[in-house]
Amino acid sequence: MATLSQDEPGQFSNPVQDHGLSQPRNISHTVSYAQSHVGYDCSPNAHNTYPYATLQLPAPHRFCNSGCIRCCIVISIVSILFVLFTFLLAYFVVHPDFPVFVMDTFYISNFINTSNPKFTADWEANILVNNPSEKLKVHFDGAESYMFYQSEFLATSNTDLNFHVKPKGHSLLHVKMSTNDPDQPEVKQWVVDAMSQDRNEGSLSFNMRMLVSSSFKAATFNFDGNDRILKVYCDNLDVVFVGTGPKGFGILSKGQSKPCSISM
Repeated sequence: MATLSQDEPGQFSNPVQDHGLSQPRNISHTVSYAQSHVGYDCSPNAHNTYPYATLQLPAPHRFCNSGCIRCCIVISIVSILFVLFTFLLAYFVVHPDFPVFVMDTFYISNFINTSNPKFTADWEANILVNNPSEKLKVHFDGAESYMFYQSEFLATSNTDLNFHVKPKGHSLLHVKMSTNDPDQPEVKQWVVDAMSQDRNEGSLSFNMRMLVSSSFKAATFNFDGNDRILKVYCDNLDVVFVGTGPKGFGILSKGQSKPCSISM
């Protein structure tokens, strides 16, 4: 059995010392070798030297001076004002208050029944146009009018317009249609017979439709809105006749005005 050697009683021998690993290395010899062969300075103060010129960090750069700040503030204010102005235009122009159309008077004359080979009649209407907007005026360029008995087409006309209605103002639109005008449709015989029968019973009803070309203009600044075609429906115009024969004429029953509906 192997035994452990002891130098002194109760102590084991140090294997590091036995193999010579505990002996310090010759540091001076290593340093002199590095300095002579490699060129490195291994002295304790070698790390305090730098072979190149010392690099200096650039001075902090100021991103913006006071003039630049004022310019940014001005740009921000202008941008906010532009957005606000665009919003106001969209509010008043894109979604304006549409005018209100009211049939004020409706008159029919020269109404010839089936005793004549060709049906004839003249219609005249005075329509009151109210502008409820407080900011925009409405300009009217023209109107295409159509007259119906129930759903049967009777007559049409084109009216050139050139007037405007101021904010909170009103104006009168006059429309006239006649079967004697050229290019009028031919009224079917059964339609003439039905109208004649309604007249003999005391009341005759018409439906008037219009396509009105209009545009909305700002009253306080120079801005013109897009042209719009307004569809005006003046339905159930009940007419009572006064007199008989060709000299008889018809007016709105009870002489009351009748509001019209409108859509885009």
